[in-house]
Amino acid sequence: MNFKKYIRGKLNQLRIKNVSRNQKNIGRFEIKKINQYLNHLDGKTFLDFGCGFGEECCQAHMKNMKVIAYDINLYPEMKKVNDIYPLIKLKIGDISIIDNFKYDLIHSHHVLEHCSDDMKILNFFRKNIKDEGIILLTVPSIINLSTLIKRILGGANKFSDNSHFREYTLEEISWKLEKSGFIIKDFFTSGIALPIKGWGLISRLLDPSRRIEKFIPNFFFVHDSLNFICLPDKNKSPI
Repeated sequence: MNFKKYIRGKLNQLRIKNVSRNQKNIGRFEIKKINQYLNHLDGKTFLDFGCGFGEECCQAHMKNMKVIAYDINLYPEMKKVNDIYPLIKLKIGDISIIDNFKYDLIHSHHVLEHCSDDMKILNFFRKNIKDEGIILLTVPSIINLSTLIKRILGGANKFSDNSHFREYTLEEISWKLEKSGFIIKDFFTSGIALPIKGWGLISRLLDPSRRIEKFIPNFFFVHDSLNFICLPDKNKSPI
């Protein structure tokens, strides 16, 4: 028996079971924060760009949103989510399969760093968000413990994940958002970065409400994520 594969399978089963557990958030964003910009979610259109395991799709669906889930690969967890909630429109493949459509809410959690051309994706968001819509964006901070250790040790890929093209400083991602035609309305850090393979999955299973990370002081090397709520800048046309 492949022990690692067995453990991974058990962890994934737990994740599927708990996939719609937390309805108070969409991703790491509290619903009350989102409601400052969208006064209600019922009937709103939601694009989860990089839907991954499907937690956020579940949360949006259970808030009566019209959900479009997009990714380049179909994860078994997301397949299970779609079986449970068939009204979620699942789109897997090249970005061209996404309809040219205006969304009320676009969510993208740790996706940009995996894209060779992140500005192309940000421009796509700008073209496909309604004038009164909002973007929920999370990207990895380059100032995290895992990346710091890999840089000190001189790893071939100096980022926390070998599939990352880049990780971001606050200044860099803020500049890219502004250039793409967005106004940053809210920002906060989150996540606990440890140089342990699978730590992200383990931590979310152990602490699904992320209570622990909220009480950790924001030292420069602790939090691994930069989170943004953005509005389209109506004075700038999409590129």
